[in-house]
Amino acid sequence: MALLSNTIKIMRERVSLFWGGLLLLFFLISFVLFLFNGMKESEKVFFFPDMVNGQIKGETRELPARKNLEKAVEIYVRDLALGPMNLNFARLLPQSTTVNSVLLRKGVLYLDFSKHFLLAEEGEVPLSFGEIIDNVKRSVMFNFKQIKEVKITINGQEPHPGSV
Repeated sequence: MALLSNTIKIMRERVSLFWGGLLLLFFLISFVLFLFNGMKESEKVFFFPDMVNGQIKGETRELPARKNLEKAVEIYVRDLALGPMNLNFARLLPQSTTVNSVLLRKGVLYLDFSKHFLLAEEGEVPLSFGEIIDNVKRSVMFNFKQIKEVKITINGQEPHPGSV
């Protein structure tokens, strides 16, 4: 009886050791895969007006890499809306502007911004409405060569620079 009890105890210890080892192995494999795949970044250039001379200048940032182009562009545009990191640069978009949607279809990117895109306070953005639109388009197309055209809407409506 004691022999059977010891044998069962040893079997339980071995089973526990097996499952613990298997769990540790899965953890290590997941960790290694994360290190090699989970932390990829891509370098992007963000263009903002210089506060001193008004020229458009680039600022390089690392963004999480995405295989899906539409998702990569969305991350880029949302970061562009946050503004510059360099204190010598001015914002390209009014501070409260948000990105409503990003759609990519057959090389055409459709960007929809919130109404705050139109509501810049005086001195907040040193560019005209048309210059803002042009610079958003140029910034996206510079970083994503696959995009052939950028169409911007505000709350779903196409803006007309002459009427703003």
